[in-house]
Amino acid sequence: MKTKLFLGWLWATFIAYTLLLAPLDRPGTLTVIEKMLKLQLEGINPYLVTIFALMGVWPRVYACFLFIDEKTQNISAWPAFVASNDAGIIGLIPYLLLRQPQPQFSGRKDMSIKISDSRWTDIVLLLTTIWLLAWALLNGD
Repeated sequence: MKTKLFLGWLWATFIAYTLLLAPLDRPGTLTVIEKMLKLQLEGINPYLVTIFALMGVWPRVYACFLFIDEKTQNISAWPAFVASNDAGIIGLIPYLLLRQPQPQFSGRKDMSIKISDSRWTDIVLLLTTIWLLAWALLNGD
């Protein structure tokens, strides 16, 4: 129960930040996002590029946790996964609030679960995260 209260508070905090404090209305913000989408990274702070890239890596990390027990849940993990790709943790928290913990996996592992549960997937995601953070630390200001 404490975990669900904390997650609810965290989600409300993120929503409030996004609506009240996020810098989307500053001139040039959309231009920087457009440049990053086109991979025109010259002149953009590597810290910002790394955060933007990690927004693509970490939903894959979430997927490894989401889909392993999706068949035992009353709600589907796919909407949360799609929302986490668009909105990060803000899209994921409602699913975490509604799901029921399952300490053991039961059933047959299909290909997507085998990939999500693979040690190689974990290693690739970890190394990608470390590489992006190291690149930002070495090149950012």
